[in-house]
Amino acid sequence: MSIPGYNHFVSVEVWGDKIIATTGRELLVFDSDDVREAFSKRPILTPYGAYFDRVRGVAYIVRRSLWRF
Repeated sequence: MSIPGYNHFVSVEVWGDKIIATTGRELLVFDSDDVREAFSKRPILTPYGAYFDRVRGVAYIVRRSLWRF
């Protein structure tokens, strides 16, 4: 499963005191001081469902393989 419209080919370059990222459709320019400040604050955690999908997949495979014997 992937995010619709997400480009996996993201390029990031540091140019002087700027951080520049291209996503194919957008050009993002960040000031390095702003990025440093954002990372120094409390971290933001988001749930990542792909890990749960993988665990369910492994459990499914193990369960199916036990029924064969």
